[in-house]
Amino acid sequence: MKSIVRVLAGVCVGCAVVSSTRAAEPGPYAKAEVGPTFTDDVELRDFLGLGGGKIEFDPGMRFAVGGGYQFADWIAIGGETGVSFNYIDNISGNFRGEGDSSIGQVPLLANVIFRIPTRIGLVPFAGAGAGLSFPYFHADDIVFDPDPGVSGDETIVDGSESDTVFAWQLFAGLKYQLDDRMSIGLSYKYLHAESPDWEAEDVFTGLDSEISIGDLETHAITFIFSYKF
Repeated sequence: MKSIVRVLAGVCVGCAVVSSTRAAEPGPYAKAEVGPTFTDDVELRDFLGLGGGKIEFDPGMRFAVGGGYQFADWIAIGGETGVSFNYIDNISGNFRGEGDSSIGQVPLLANVIFRIPTRIGLVPFAGAGAGLSFPYFHADDIVFDPDPGVSGDETIVDGSESDTVFAWQLFAGLKYQLDDRMSIGLSYKYLHAESPDWEAEDVFTGLDSEISIGDLETHAITFIFSYKF
């Protein structure tokens, strides 16, 4: 994340040399984003009474919509929501069948965005946001086998559950102004959500099992379309 932020910061500084003479009028805007998301390996704190392992993820997707108000060329305040998800690649320990299960988030964040307009239509930007995230866990027949040599002692977890946690994000990117209203661009986003807790049901016994993981750290590269009213 640090190397990407350094590169984007360099772009912002370089573009600042050709600062814009095209003043943008204040006003509301809306945006939509889509792109791949990558979630770091996360600590498995409690799953069926076990802890100390980790969950690894496949690449996933992020979809988001948002809007706000641009007060001047260089600053805007807004909000966004959406959904991101990553399928589970592996849970350490005697688990199997986890490949069809996923962990995702529905963030609800307030953002402040700083912009550097230029004469050539390129607009570097960076910002930060904070708010809530609703992490969800979808278990699709995850099998835990405490002793693979013994049959009949498996636990199968199935179902979906969500939690509500504090979350914050950092982002930066580059937009191109198509005209006075529309722009397109690319953005890098780092989203950090506090540790969620869920419950999942054992298919055989109907008993709920406590699931707890560490903080979720997600990286996304998104394509952005913005429209200013």
